[in-house]
Amino acid sequence: MLREFPGTLMRDGYTRHAHLPAVHAWCAAHLLRDLQAISDADLTGQLWAQALADTLLEANQAAHQARATGADRLDPAVLAQIRNHYRGALAHASTDNHDQPGTLAAQARRLIRRFTRYEDMILRFAVELTVPFTNNCAERAVRPVKVQQRTSGDAWRTIHGLIDIALVHSYLDTATKWGASTNSMHYTSSSPPAPGYHQPSHQLNS
Repeated sequence: MLREFPGTLMRDGYTRHAHLPAVHAWCAAHLLRDLQAISDADLTGQLWAQALADTLLEANQAAHQARATGADRLDPAVLAQIRNHYRGALAHASTDNHDQPGTLAAQARRLIRRFTRYEDMILRFAVELTVPFTNNCAERAVRPVKVQQRTSGDAWRTIHGLIDIALVHSYLDTATKWGASTNSMHYTSSSPPAPGYHQPSHQLNS
């Protein structure tokens, strides 16, 4: 799932997105789930995972507090402390998992490499306060369409039905985000319809 902010593209670890020409940020929701999986598998042997998750959550709280005061960036001392805790957790992780056998240690080392290599992407939300902590807003926007797809047997019966549902959900979600009332809206299209597509004239109700 991608979401674009001014000059920044928020994404997960899907490598096909890496070539896109933008400043990239990594959705923290995916990272927290990965850290939780490592921590749950060995609560005492992989303490670094919880420590790093706590660092991300504390950084998010600091970013929220800074935005609430009208600041456009974190205090440099606060950001330096976040990076220090971040790198400290990874240093412990590398020591604890160095040359350790087993699947869990291998998964931990892979995650350590990710956090080390993509530190700037992962901490983008703490450096640029216009970038949110997660991409959940975009994830929630497409969830109704995915639910509709599952209830339809994981396939759309016609291309017209797919176009209808995509336009309706996109229109209503955008209106909601802009604070517009969706109680009595009429569908209008600002772009030419797809070939063979019959534009609906019915009223849309939320």
